[in-house]
This record gives sequence, structure tokens and C-alpha cells, in this order.
Amino acid sequence: MKKRNLLADRLKKQSQPVRSGEQGGRNNIKTAKIRKKAVNRKAKRVKILVIIAAALLLIVGVFRLPSLIYSVVPEGDSLALSFTEKDVAGYLTADILKNWNDYGYVNRIGDEKKTEKPLMVTYSGITAQISDLRVGFTKFNDKFYIKDFAGWILLKDTSGYPYISTKENIWTIPEYKQEGTDMYISIPGTCTLQILSAASKPVTVVRLSGSTFQMKDSAARKPLTFLSGILLPQKSECPWNIGDIYQTTEFHLSKEPETVLAEAVMPKFNEQNTDRFTKPDFTLAALDKVYKLIDSGKTCMVSLYNQSGEALAIVYGYDSGGNLYVADYKSSQPKGKINIYPKTNLFYNGETLSMADWYEFAGLGFSSDAGYKMSFVFE
Repeated sequence: MKKRNLLADRLKKQSQPVRSGEQGGRNNIKTAKIRKKAVNRKAKRVKILVIIAAALLLIVGVFRLPSLIYSVVPEGDSLALSFTEKDVAGYLTADILKNWNDYGYVNRIGDEKKTEKPLMVTYSGITAQISDLRVGFTKFNDKFYIKDFAGWILLKDTSGYPYISTKENIWTIPEYKQEGTDMYISIPGTCTLQILSAASKPVTVVRLSGSTFQMKDSAARKPLTFLSGILLPQKSECPWNIGDIYQTTEFHLSKEPETVLAEAVMPKFNEQNTDRFTKPDFTLAALDKVYKLIDSGKTCMVSLYNQSGEALAIVYGYDSGGNLYVADYKSSQPKGKINIYPKTNLFYNGETLSMADWYEFAGLGFSSDAGYKMSFVFE
């Protein structure tokens, strides 16, 4: 009888309604367990993806390592010097060498980089408030090049979708506001800005040992990017540099460089005319003149020189990045490409503040960094 009473009491207790607080607590515990299992499953999937990626990278590295050590892909054949140091010595006088430095864009603001008060500057369609004299804006080939500036800029009479690139191949959409025909864009620092007429979906690209993979929904992008910092370092001299991971857009991924080429025919040119040594062409306006000439089907000569000598070549084409295709000036055989890098900066001469833009170049064994100058010779 006693056992029967105990059983009845237990059944009675189980049949009684549970208080709301207790029920809520049980539901919370149950929900927490479900969430924990889901998080664990997701973490496990990401971990498996990372392990698989690491294994693939290591396998490819083992098989490809011998051919990857210190490998360099050239931009093209090097141009040979047309005239030696001895030949140009009579032309590059002390006055001309001094003129190089005077004509070259040297910031003469001294050690003081800050302005006394914020200044509103408008240049190349960009309006911004600046307080640092190292800032620069310019527009070249439908892209804005922004230097040493972080903050909001204004583009008037502009609509569309802004994309910025802080590193080659990487394109992301910044914070921006559209107010009527005015577009305000938050700039993170030195970058390239491009306005597209339509939005472009983000894509994560994995380049591995010559093969390219695309991930549109990249849950594993962050761990893979972290892993790439170890296994895919950004140094060509590193023996295990076998790939890269970066984010871009479908537009920039599918955009093929547009190339405009004229027949590589040597224009009228007088080697004895030494005017080309007196004033190097640093300006973007000089490049625009070259592009328009090629658009009309014509070519021009380019002189690459410093105190070591001079190389002459025929400029017969350019691509969508503004880079120049050149040919040997005697045989008219294509030699490769000279890469163009737009530059910009505020300049102060002690009285007035102004913005200037210019370009630097590199390719075929010549570069601005090596002290070479570039001068175009037109008919």
C-alpha cells in the first residue's frame, strides 16, 4: 500500500502544470543547446575547409617548388641603349641637369606637413576639406587617384556606384551617400576610385599555382585569407609564393584591358635634334596627346634617358590602364610595355597652394625610380 501511494504521488506531481519560469528556463537551455550544436557544426565545416585548403597548398607547393624559386615574369624584352653615356654627355649639360630638378615635381613645403587651418580644395572634380599638404587628387582614364587622404569627398553631378581599390586587383564598395546629384564618399586613405553605372557583385578570388577559383558566397574567406598570409606571402622572392586570395567584383574580374594599336611605323625623326633632352614630359597632359595621336592611327617617338645613355623607341599603342606599347625604332618589332603610374600632390611655393599631377613609369629595363626621364618626340 505504501509503494502504491508513493507511485500515485509521483504520477500526481508529474501531471501538475509547470510554472512559467521553469518552462522558460527549460526552453532557453534547449535553444542554447541547439545554437551551440549549429555553431559547432559551422566551425567544424570551416575547419575542414581550412585543412583541405592547407593540404592543397602544401601539395602544390611540393610539386611546384623547384620552378617557383626566384621566378620573375618579365614585362617584355629590355630595350637596348641607342646612345651610350659618352654620346649623351655633350647634351646633358649642368644647366639641363639643373633644369630636371627644377622642372621635376619636388614638394617644397619643408618639414611642415599640416596646414594652419583646414582648407577646402577642389581639383579634378573632387572637393574635400584637407589639413595635410601631402594630399593629392587627380583623374586619369576614368578613374580618380587619391593620395594620403582619409575622410569624406564630394563629387558633384555624379550618380552610380563607387568602388575603391587600395591594392592591385582588390575592389570593394565604400561607405557613401547620394543626395540628389551630389555623391559623398568616405575615403579610407590612398586609393583608386571608380564610379560604375551599375552595382557589381563581390567575388573572392583564389589564385593557386596558375589556376583561378572564384567564391561568390565565401564563408571560408576570412580563414583562407589568414592562411594565405602564411602560405601565400606577397613577395616574389619567397620560394613558396604560389598564389593569392583577394576580393574584387564581377565587373573588374571580367573587364579585359582594352588596347588601341596603330601600325608600328617610325615617324619622321631627327636624331640630331637634342631638344628632347631639355624638358622631360612628366605631365598627364603629355600622355593624353600621345593617346590621341595613336587614336588617329599615328605614332610618335619616345626617348628614355639619363646620364648613362638613351634608348629610343616607337610608341604605337596603349591599353585601358594608360600603359604604352613600344617597338624598336630601327626594326619596328614590338618590344613590350611601359607601365604608367599616375601621381598627384598639393604643392606650396611659399605663397600659393596648388594641386599638380604627373606620372612615373617602369618597364623594359627603365624606370623613374632608376633616374630615367621620358620625353616624347612628335612629327
